Amino acid sequence: MNVLYVIQAELFKSFRKKRVYIFAVMLWFIVPIIMLATAYFTNSNLSTEFINETVGSDEAVLGVVKTMASAEMMSRVTLVLSTHFASFMTLVIAALAALLVGEERSQKMWKTTLIAQPHRTSVMIGKVITAMLILLFLFAGAIAVNLLLGAIGTVFLPSSLAGDWPEVIKFYAIQWAYCLPIVLFSFLMMVLIRNNVLAVIAVLFVPTIVQSLYGIYTLLTNIGPIQNRIVGALEVLKLRRLVDSIPQYFLTTNFSFPSKQVILSMPPSEFTDGIQEITNSPFASMFQLELGQSAWVMTGYAVIFAVLLLFIFNRRDIQ
Repeated sequence: MNVLYVIQAELFKSFRKKRVYIFAVMLWFIVPIIMLATAYFTNSNLSTEFINETVGSDEAVLGVVKTMASAEMMSRVTLVLSTHFASFMTLVIAALAALLVGEERSQKMWKTTLIAQPHRTSVMIGKVITAMLILLFLFAGAIAVNLLLGAIGTVFLPSSLAGDWPEVIKFYAIQWAYCLPIVLFSFLMMVLIRNNVLAVIAVLFVPTIVQSLYGIYTLLTNIGPIQNRIVGALEVLKLRRLVDSIPQYFLTTNFSFPSKQVILSMPPSEFTDGIQEITNSPFASMFQLELGQSAWVMTGYAVIFAVLLLFIFNRRDIQ
């Protein structure tokens, strides 16, 4: 019951903070409104020289408009860009961690919280579940708003609400589950780093820095003399295959995998091809991820971060 009390209290507190609704508006409205506006502009300028040179014939333009303005495509693109564009979803999760964990410390509320609920593990589990419920609210709201705006779009555009909605919902559900390791990592950073701003920066940039270090390695291995030495040393140590497989286990690469699949699963078109170019990982050509493997990787991250978080939180002095 302690966990339920924590969840109830944290939800009560969280939904009275403006940042939750700011993130909701950004996730729910920006992408579909831009897509509808672009589709309307394109549809309104059929047969013009600019449109015909950019897209092609009127028939091709109508195909792009129909695809772009459909509620299904808007839902898919919203999911894709939320995990690829400027790490938006990671920023949302880091902000939730700052709200649920960081503010307890900055406002010196931890002792009060732990007096009311003295079992630290229950408190932290409740906060993690609260963060996941808020993310569920954001993802479910994104689907609902895209359906609503898609229905409005059918009034003035040749679009429809038809689509493979079970598949869209499936990928949203998988992406939501993939948020758990990021939530745990964000909470861990908030516990380890006493400054909220620095903790948010760590959440956003530590995984990217790790990828960048591997990028430096790949760059060096493309330089003739250095390549021979590095590859030779790895071959001697029998580590070449292990090092080459490292990109498959990057946190950010696996985190964005479901949202990339939501576009790849659609029939190819000029519009979906453009989205795929945006989402290509710099390491995409080095390996081929599969959903099952990616799920195991993210499960491993979740277990590691959860163990570290509970161990450190239970042993650390609370001020």
